[in-house]
Amino acid sequence: MRNWITALAVGAMAAGAGAPAAAQADIPLAFEVRLDAGIPVGDSDDLYESGVGFGVRASLDVAPTFALYGGYSQFTFELDDELVGDDENEVSGFELGGRVEVGSGHGSGSPYVLLGALFHDDETGIEAGLGADYAVSWQVSVTPEVRYRKVDELTFLTLGLGARFRF
Repeated sequence: MRNWITALAVGAMAAGAGAPAAAQADIPLAFEVRLDAGIPVGDSDDLYESGVGFGVRASLDVAPTFALYGGYSQFTFELDDELVGDDENEVSGFELGGRVEVGSGHGSGSPYVLLGALFHDDETGIEAGLGADYAVSWQVSVTPEVRYRKVDELTFLTLGLGARFRF
């Protein structure tokens, strides 16, 4: 009888050791800061020079491979000197969208695709992009990313690098 009670106690401890305590569970929230280059394409290339931008983004994992994101970004483009003189155009606003991981990466990176809506300067636009998460540690990853963005008459590509912090 004593062996049976000991076996039950050891089994209960082993079963409980496999599940994390509530305080140890991961919160599916990440925060990201980005630095990007903006490259006008199409008709926008005739009016704008390349520019720089930055952004902040928060994402919430709602499934193992799908996250919802929201953030703020700002880009500054120089206007072509030959057409309008020496001037700048600043494009800033909010973004909302979804991000889908497309594979495990089979290496150090996890590739993803994103699609979202832009709300910049009283105009609504769209963005689509490709990127990858390269883990530096359990909570920090580096995220190179390329995005196609269209807001009103401005169409541009962004090439950038971000740092994502998981909570």
